[in-house]
Amino acid sequence: MNRKTNAGAVFLLLLGTGAIAQEGTMPAGGTVSGTGGELSYSIGQVFYTADSGSNAFIIKGVQQPYEISNPLGIVSIDKNEIRVYPNPVVDYLTLKVADAELTDLSLYLYNLEGKLLEIRQIVQPETLISMGGLPPSTYFLKITDKNATIQTFKIIKK
Repeated sequence: MNRKTNAGAVFLLLLGTGAIAQEGTMPAGGTVSGTGGELSYSIGQVFYTADSGSNAFIIKGVQQPYEISNPLGIVSIDKNEIRVYPNPVVDYLTLKVADAELTDLSLYLYNLEGKLLEIRQIVQPETLISMGGLPPSTYFLKITDKNATIQTFKIIKK
């Protein structure tokens, strides 16, 4: 009888320490894949763990977004004013650059995957960017001066 008790205890001990799995039932989630790899995500995860190192901190099991946003769409750099409107946009996005030398300014439009959708020189104080043919999503509009980034705007396309 003593051997059965010991064998049962060892079995329970191995079962408890050998099985490592996700805890909880997720209400939603999925997998996204692209040229850079594959990402699995879940929504509604309650339990997670955190690790840190000398120059990094990560919370395993929790999505960690990196956002560049300018909610007002206005930035002043060297007395230059740059506006992007309307945001959210449906058809056309207006980029307005006031008091700037337009010789070296460029715009770059990226999708969420980082794919460059459009690049062009800014030659007028007011530039229309067609967004009508793009699917509803989040986009990034980067404004550069001589290849140095001045501002990046987060654009929501309805």
